[in-house]
Amino acid sequence: MFIGTTHIQHIQHTPPSTAKHLPYTHLSYRSYSHDTHSPGVAVFGAFLRSEFSEENLQFYLACEQYKHSSNNFSLQRRARDINNTYIQPGSPREVNLDSKTRDLTIQLLQAPSHTSLNMAQKRIYSLLDLDCYPRFLQSPCTPPFCRTHSDDSPLYTALLQDAQ
Repeated sequence: MFIGTTHIQHIQHTPPSTAKHLPYTHLSYRSYSHDTHSPGVAVFGAFLRSEFSEENLQFYLACEQYKHSSNNFSLQRRARDINNTYIQPGSPREVNLDSKTRDLTIQLLQAPSHTSLNMAQKRIYSLLDLDCYPRFLQSPCTPPFCRTHSDDSPLYTALLQDAQ
């Protein structure tokens, strides 16, 4: 999810009328999860990478893909991959979960269902929303129109439309 200077400049100069393609003015639990390659996700991911916490966004997006697994084989494979990559202590991209949530999630993934990761995903979402995202809005690397955090901003309005 590398984002170059040219790409950032393009995003910074994109008029608000195209904002529906930039899902990140305010974290919405459903809004940015459907387009993992959108410029908004890329910019936020680049910011998280600079803070050494990109695994949180990657985990959140992996959970969204997991929920949309079309068959049992796919669900089990994704459950195993997510568990080994993000959940297990010492995993390569271990996310910061409290022990109760981690233990329950590991237990739920023994017999995976589409909701097995919900609690862990909500915990990471809260971390992103309450900790990382406010810093992202204040970052000098954030495109100016992404810094708007009000309900009437063009990006926020587009997010609500995309989420429906």
